[in-house]
Amino acid sequence: MASRKLSTQELEYEVNKIMNSESDYASSSDEYMPSESEHYSSSESENAIILGDIGESSDDEVCETEPRTKRGRTTAHPNSTFIWKFVGGFSPKIFDFDNAKSGVADNFPLEVDASESQYFKLFFDKDLVSIITSETNRYATEKTGQGKWTNVDTSEMYSFLAICILMGIVEKPSLKDYWTTNKVIETPFFRNVFMRDRFMSLLYNIYFVDNNNMNADDCLRKIRPVYDLLKIKFSNLFHTFQDICIDESLILWKGRLAFKQYIPSKRKRLGIKLFEACNVETGYILNFIIYTGSKTELDPENEEFGIFGTIVNTLMKKYLNKQHILYVDNWYSSPLLFQHLFEQQTGACGTVKPNRKSMPVFKQNLPRGSCEVAYTNNMLAIKWCDKKYVHMLTTVNTATQKSTGKVNYKTQEEIKKPECVVAYNMKMGGVDKVDMQVSFVECARKSLKWYKKLFFHLVDLSLYNAYILHQVRTGQKPSFSDFRLQIVSQLIEEHHVPHSSRGRVTTVDNPLRLTQRHFPSPVPQTAAQGSRTQRRCHVCSMSKLQIRRRKDTRFMCTDCDVALCAHPCFRIFHTLKKY
Repeated sequence: MASRKLSTQELEYEVNKIMNSESDYASSSDEYMPSESEHYSSSESENAIILGDIGESSDDEVCETEPRTKRGRTTAHPNSTFIWKFVGGFSPKIFDFDNAKSGVADNFPLEVDASESQYFKLFFDKDLVSIITSETNRYATEKTGQGKWTNVDTSEMYSFLAICILMGIVEKPSLKDYWTTNKVIETPFFRNVFMRDRFMSLLYNIYFVDNNNMNADDCLRKIRPVYDLLKIKFSNLFHTFQDICIDESLILWKGRLAFKQYIPSKRKRLGIKLFEACNVETGYILNFIIYTGSKTELDPENEEFGIFGTIVNTLMKKYLNKQHILYVDNWYSSPLLFQHLFEQQTGACGTVKPNRKSMPVFKQNLPRGSCEVAYTNNMLAIKWCDKKYVHMLTTVNTATQKSTGKVNYKTQEEIKKPECVVAYNMKMGGVDKVDMQVSFVECARKSLKWYKKLFFHLVDLSLYNAYILHQVRTGQKPSFSDFRLQIVSQLIEEHHVPHSSRGRVTTVDNPLRLTQRHFPSPVPQTAAQGSRTQRRCHVCSMSKLQIRRRKDTRFMCTDCDVALCAHPCFRIFHTLKKY
């Protein structure tokens, strides 16, 4: 009789049976050998049992994960044993969470009718802006020399921040274009608030720390005060709802930097990586970590969890033992981490890599729309076949099929997916939504210094959190762009001090001068010259087709804002493109 070649799963089953013959496996008469034909189909009823039926056997079939090797990689930890059952039903623990205590903090300092700028100042308050102001003055004075730098005060710094925020809404190719007098693209508001050279000087010299008191081993020493203060404010001003998600965010940076990261799945791909914990319901950023390689500030690493589990524990440290539910992707998920979270009264759900330590052994091939399930007392693992295989791990969901609310346009049948997959798809995209909202109006611009780029990103995150607090507190839902505009207007109104500006000769061409109806008018009188006030004729002094000469006139074109001789320069300027 010819011998039959055993499949990989059958071989693993026989090896495990021999190793555990005295403990967990059922007697030989009740042994269960999964066949390729047994699977859970989406067309079956929700009460169907994966890989068998409860009525066929009184004992649950179990699988104890031991060290196993797949493609040269160890996929189970020898000291961490999980008993995975393949038959029976999984009943998740229901976490009793009280949403009534969620929302703004109990000691929230603002009234309901507070202005938008006051919400922003919850994060960028006078203490933080004073630090930025003093360090900017110190740095600029040391660099340029005493007497060559005009000190900035907190009011001017608030006006500077307002202009930077506005630049995220009014986008132009270069910074100088914000002060252009070209009638096609000019925006007078910018030059009315800030002189161009003063703004450039502030942007060039803005600084956040004293160079003489920096920790040379700190990768974030250039941005440390801002980073530490904002982390505390983010955490203290909001009490999160039950669902939390953790994901990575990326700040575009292509320059040289020791801890620059490459993430192909992100739109920007290259830059500074942040790990962010967000509230799912509102999108509020609860906590964040800037990744700096081996020097990333994390709680002591647990070898069983690895770096991914340590990041989760660090971000969730304040929210453990409070019946929250965490959603993560496969970079963080593992049975060991989910079991640890469960012991800390925290549920978890997410995709998982099939070769993580202590994961169960699933069949290799499954039909489209079907899934295989394994579970322990506290945890459920599934392998689901969609367009490709999806592995899920959860302590709060079941594997029953749930409607997605969509219909297959070919068959007109309702599309169903496992409950944990539906929950994950609904609640995992919090960080990506924040990135999307911020990207539309971000104030970060190209910079030669990475810490300035990071600073302006933290300004954007603070604006977004202020926006969420304003929504939760007032119940109003303006667009994020309108909310930022209100902050700009209120900061300028409160802090802007008008500056004296000297006029200069217009050097740009105005194409509308040839088509619109313009008329001469007298030059406005000044206190010094009175009725004899004059300005230099633009055509006489700027002509390219005739000899230039200096000639003053009492007439001008108000629409073009240029002084012109009544005859013939006014006619020449408004009828000839070249003169």
